Order: sequence, then C-alpha cells, then structure tokens
Amino acid sequence: MASRDAAAKAAELAKVANYEVTDLATLAGVNTFGGLFFIQSPDGVTLPYPNEAGTYLLYIPPLPVR
Repeated sequence: MASRDAAAKAAELAKVANYEVTDLATLAGVNTFGGLFFIQSPDGVTLPYPNEAGTYLLYIPPLPVR
C-alpha cells in the first residue's frame, strides 16, 4: 500500500490528475522473485553465492559525507 501512497504523492507533486500504476516487470514477464538469484542449500538456507556462473557487477553506494 505504501507504493500506492508514493505514486499518489508523486502524481500530486507533478500535478498529474489521471495516472495509472503498473508493474512493468509483470508486463514484461520478468521473474521478480529475488530468492532465485542465490543458491539455496538442501535445508533451505540461502547461501551468498550466485545460482549460475557468470560475471557480476557489485554496486557499493558512496558513504554519506559529513
């Protein structure tokens, strides 16, 4: 429900009267279940290793400046 509130607030700030909120991942047929990215052990524990071999980029956001 918070996402609907955020969309309503964004529409209000942008002065948009007629809008529709749509999940683009669903329309594109993309799997949004993030748990499939990591390997799971037979007892159901999610391990910190990718499910498939490959090259992955790691994004580390900058630390806040004081």
